[in-house]
Amino acid sequence: MVWGTGCSFPSSAERSLRATAVSTGALSDRELALRWLGTAGYEVRYKPPGADEIVLLIDPFFTRPGLPKLLASSLFDLSLPSNEDQIVRLTARHQLALNRASHILIAHGHYDHLMDAPGIALRNGAKLVGSKTAVNIARGLGVPEPQLIDVEQSPEFDVGPIHVKAVESKHVKLIGNYIYNTGEVLTPPSPPLSARDFKLGRQFNYLLEVDGLRIYHHGCADLIDDNVRAVGDVDVLIVGLALRKHTPDFLGRILTLTNPKIVIPTHHDDFFLPFGFGVWVMFHTHFGDFVETVRTTAPQARIVTLDFFQEYRLNAATGP
Repeated sequence: MVWGTGCSFPSSAERSLRATAVSTGALSDRELALRWLGTAGYEVRYKPPGADEIVLLIDPFFTRPGLPKLLASSLFDLSLPSNEDQIVRLTARHQLALNRASHILIAHGHYDHLMDAPGIALRNGAKLVGSKTAVNIARGLGVPEPQLIDVEQSPEFDVGPIHVKAVESKHVKLIGNYIYNTGEVLTPPSPPLSARDFKLGRQFNYLLEVDGLRIYHHGCADLIDDNVRAVGDVDVLIVGLALRKHTPDFLGRILTLTNPKIVIPTHHDDFFLPFGFGVWVMFHTHFGDFVETVRTTAPQARIVTLDFFQEYRLNAATGP
């Protein structure tokens, strides 16, 4: 049996919580669709009454270069390029709306959040939204100035009827107090870029509000309590699980502060494996304990998991 990086496994608990409703066709008025792109990535579509769909992307990551390439790039400063052919294939196979996205929201500068976004922005003209570091990396990869939004300067903005608010947070620690590839990028780097060039910068999460729905994407398992407290109650909490036990009571704290109706786990898959393996859950997410903690701490919440590229629909008119 193949065990990925040796740190992941196919989880019956994860599969048992998969969304069962399969929606096809165009969105109805006031309907919102969340599609998981793997890792912390999402495609968000919303249909305003009498108008065209609005499409946002959050942390789109398709290249998944694998652990050997990542280590070689990190150790020897080798190029770690975005795989445009892979993105084109996956877009066609799963009928993704990447080419219609107007904004791409980036949590931080690490390669598994940012490396594919500049190329998507260049191809479709979307605005790339993120920290000063994320924006400078995108500049270095050729994204023109009118397509860049630095949330350190503009933390709130509207995309049609969707209000977007960037919420500053912290990146989860690895072993001890170590955080992977920290630092700011203050000037645009010159390509080709290696894994070392995708520095963390500042970490942001995103609250989306539209037509009474409140969706909070918190893709990394640490938090600043006061900032999440200011977010308040949400309808949908998309919560990153990777290495969550390195943050004391992370899950209990964020569930209590946001009081969600729906909890969607994210960043729980082994993103060193190709998509064709299916969803393998990383051991360090402690997935079974995640389920029990949600049921104990937020008994009102429904847990929903998604397969790669599976879509979950919400209706603003009727609620989640």
